[in-house]
Amino acid sequence: MKRLLYVSQLADASDARRGAVEMEATAVSAVFRDLGAELVRHDATLGAPPDPTGFHGVVVGGSFGSANHEEPWRIALREWLGVHRSIPLFGICGGHQLLARALGGTVGVAPGPQLGVYPLDLPGVPGFTGRVVQLHFERVEVPPEGAEVWATDEMGIQALRYGPTRWTVQFHPEMDDAVALYAGALSGLDEGAWAELDVAVAGGRVLLAAWVAAL
Repeated sequence: MKRLLYVSQLADASDARRGAVEMEATAVSAVFRDLGAELVRHDATLGAPPDPTGFHGVVVGGSFGSANHEEPWRIALREWLGVHRSIPLFGICGGHQLLARALGGTVGVAPGPQLGVYPLDLPGVPGFTGRVVQLHFERVEVPPEGAEVWATDEMGIQALRYGPTRWTVQFHPEMDDAVALYAGALSGLDEGAWAELDVAVAGGRVLLAAWVAAL
């Protein structure tokens, strides 16, 4: 079984949405367990992550805040990502943005929010369903030097690759139906935004399974 470090940066203690952290921890652990991976979780809002030596890879989750925010813990996490540039890594939404910032890219406000299920072409992943769960207001505007732009849509960059096992995506392949609906409710979404949610969730599992298999 692969052993992975999951770095949570969802919300610190001052955020009214801090209660979602426990839901994130439970749901994400279940997803990766089904893919044959043991997840060791670290809350980056409480301190910089540990040395990644001994882990097969690192997953950096999303955040209610911005990669451009300057909380001490977020600065420490950016610096940690800047140091550990060769570890296998999967960045999700805020993790995608924060890694880009850490390596010299820029993050800014997207032309509009993407909230719900959207189409996306992600080449090179057999079985990917072409639908993704989106919950974001910002985007990577300029990727870091050396990053390969893997997927784009009308909002801009949706996925980057930094090597064979360093992938980051703007969307949420880790969410199951319940978590997506809960997160969407926090953003004021109704059920109409979630047409083909089951298809997007299945595609997310295919993508994560491909990354785990590559480790």
